[in-house]
Amino acid sequence: MRFFSFIPVSLLVFAYAGCGARDQSSPKNSNPLVVSGPRQNLARKLFFDEKKQIPPRQAWHKQTITKRAGNMTFRITSQGPFTAAVLTDKLWQAVQKKDDQTIQKEKAGEILFVDCKELELEKTVSIPAGSTWIVISNQTDQPVEIHLQCYEEPSVAKAEKQAHP
Repeated sequence: MRFFSFIPVSLLVFAYAGCGARDQSSPKNSNPLVVSGPRQNLARKLFFDEKKQIPPRQAWHKQTITKRAGNMTFRITSQGPFTAAVLTDKLWQAVQKKDDQTIQKEKAGEILFVDCKELELEKTVSIPAGSTWIVISNQTDQPVEIHLQCYEEPSVAKAEKQAHP
């Protein structure tokens, strides 16, 4: 009798363990909520998470300050098309002053510029030590809610240390 009660329970456990083990790259996987990357991304640290209502054709700018250069991943979700730019502080200050000469000179300070037609964007960028600006512009004729999340990526040395304790 005990043998028969064990079989269904073990089959249930075995079947449950197989749930969700689908290949993420398979076209049959229709789960749009799963956003996963390499296993090492579990160690990244969220340092900014905010939602903001942005008027039509307006921008939201957010400053990040780091003690040392490194990699930062940001994820933006929006209700419509947007542009995203990551700029060094020097270039941002020149843009604010409308100083065309400095803007041309500091063009290398544009770390990233993306015109995004999708509703979500996730990118990893290398940023210098000091101040960096993330600028998100609503490209619609309607107000939209934009969600910005920023993650500090572990350094190569930290990732290697975690992989080989």
